[in-house]
Amino acid sequence: MKVHNSPMKDGNYKSSAAGFIVIFVAFFSLFWPTSIGAVIMPHLTLSGNVLCLALLIFAAVLGWIRLNAILFVISLALMIVLFLMTFLSPYKDITFGAIAPYMTMAFVASLNIKTLRFSRGQLLFVAWTCVALCALCWSVIFGAQAVIDIQESYYQIVPDLFDYMVTWANKPVLMFATHSVAGFAYFIFSLVFYAYGQKTTSFFRKMVLYFLSFNFFILLAFLISNTGFLLFAVLIAYYLYRFVFCKGVIPSFIFVMLVFGLVAAYIEEISFVLGFAADATAEVMSSKHNGILSRFTLGSRLAGSYEYVFNSPVIGVGFTDGGKLAFGDNMLSEYVLRGGAFGYVLVLFLVFGFFYTNMKSVAAALFMFSFVLLSDLGYPLWVAFRFVFLFPVLVILLNHVAESKQPLKSKNLDE
Repeated sequence: MKVHNSPMKDGNYKSSAAGFIVIFVAFFSLFWPTSIGAVIMPHLTLSGNVLCLALLIFAAVLGWIRLNAILFVISLALMIVLFLMTFLSPYKDITFGAIAPYMTMAFVASLNIKTLRFSRGQLLFVAWTCVALCALCWSVIFGAQAVIDIQESYYQIVPDLFDYMVTWANKPVLMFATHSVAGFAYFIFSLVFYAYGQKTTSFFRKMVLYFLSFNFFILLAFLISNTGFLLFAVLIAYYLYRFVFCKGVIPSFIFVMLVFGLVAAYIEEISFVLGFAADATAEVMSSKHNGILSRFTLGSRLAGSYEYVFNSPVIGVGFTDGGKLAFGDNMLSEYVLRGGAFGYVLVLFLVFGFFYTNMKSVAAALFMFSFVLLSDLGYPLWVAFRFVFLFPVLVILLNHVAESKQPLKSKNLDE
């Protein structure tokens, strides 16, 4: 296993094996089943996580993928703290299944992938995978029973959540199972494809990339959730800013006139949609079962977790469980609850270090770190099996964008 503390001197990774491994584990984690015949099987999620992690470790042992020495030390410190908290915890029921997600976070965040690039074929595979995701999402929205049946049988993670997500409103959560994880995935996919569209000079590729970006953008609204509505609004603000303030006076004037014309022509339809959206937003925001109140009020299902954290901010429960504890919905009920305040600080150092040391653009690194902080309010993505293996892929894609004006036109991007 090769551990490096300084930037590599041999340029980009020469072997396509590294890119293949990174893409494969991300693809595998997305489509690995978590239930059989609509019966949730936690050991499937655990085994999928372990298999992906083992493949990355195997690639690191062979020298295909490299590690950052400093981040690796921080990762070891985090794991030591978590095991120490397990020993100090007042609860004695050890949940071994909670160890794998933290080992995965620690290892993935230690990767040194700053010079790793995808080949053109690998980029196209990522793009076509996202096309398939969009197609599956729209199939659920329009009630394609075959896709819904597959999701019900093989991609449930949380008990009773499928009925609320799909049966009630045909939410396009797919294998992400929850609208929080799905929302953050679609949000970042939309931004990445938009960034690619900005860089390429090919009109056809630009339109395809913008089309994918627009699809993921619209899918956020169909999630009908706090996360979906918030990220949908963020993207609206960002895209309006990019178009109105970055395209010059004349295009901006034409755009504004076009918007006013459409509003005037369809004022009744727009009023109906806005009214429906306002009612749906109010319902979601006020729900004590799935909205903001379910995460940040003392009367929610996380009340036991908050009580423990407030009473014991330094000593976490590590990999134990008991009492009225509930895990996972935000950084307080996951990172702080398990590792205490110091453990959470190590998580922040580790995540920030991963982005800062691996991304070509400091602005992009800060954006990704801010993205993680935002996601921590809704769902900690670094311990989410469906998402954690996407981070290396996203970093490499954004590095392509940062250094190449025509990322999809190059014949050999890993040279």
